[in-house]
Amino acid sequence: ATSEHPKKVCEKFLYAYKVGMQNGDIIFAMYNARVYCVGRFFHGARLDEVVRDTQVFEKQMIEYKHTWARNVINVLRIAALTLINFSDDPLQHSNDFLADGKKLLKKDIEESD
Repeated sequence: ATSEHPKKVCEKFLYAYKVGMQNGDIIFAMYNARVYCVGRFFHGARLDEVVRDTQVFEKQMIEYKHTWARNVINVLRIAALTLINFSDDPLQHSNDFLADGKKLLKKDIEESD
């Protein structure tokens, strides 16, 4: 267990992602991107920020063909969008989570063919 604040721990995973990308260690970078997104979700980052982060990293995961990591953050994004839909915060009501989920499912089916 760590005694550091969760935000600092997440920042370390983001730093590790950047180091991995700079050194060409894509597997290490994608692992840290995934852990960074999961950490932010579970440590109380704003849900719209979690959605944005997952969208940014998903593009790179597609580019580098890291399907498993991409699937993990897609589940995370759908969970965040679902929670946004149930939020009382009007600033977070920016996405239709059902439409996004259908698009993701259709895209995954097309890519697997």
